[in-house]
Amino acid sequence: QYLGDFKVKTKNPVLVVGNTLDNVTPLASARNVSSGFEGSILLERKAFGHTSAAQPSKCTDDVIADYYAKKIIPERHIICDVEKDAFELAQ
Repeated sequence: QYLGDFKVKTKNPVLVVGNTLDNVTPLASARNVSSGFEGSILLERKAFGHTSAAQPSKCTDDVIADYYAKKIIPERHIICDVEKDAFELAQ
């Protein structure tokens, strides 16, 4: 069992993505992971399920695209809505 410091300083800021209602990795877990990386930012999706691709979200897509393509990360915790909820997608 590791009892050391879990704080990590990375070369570049880490973008952590978590869904509001994720039954596998709850949002609290995403917050815990984010707190362990100095300078990291949490992108919270108001969505159900376990992946960031489960429900369409232009806001999420834009933040992730900017992060990978332009090395741009939001300055603070960001919350993104989805375009359709899970029940609309099932129809």
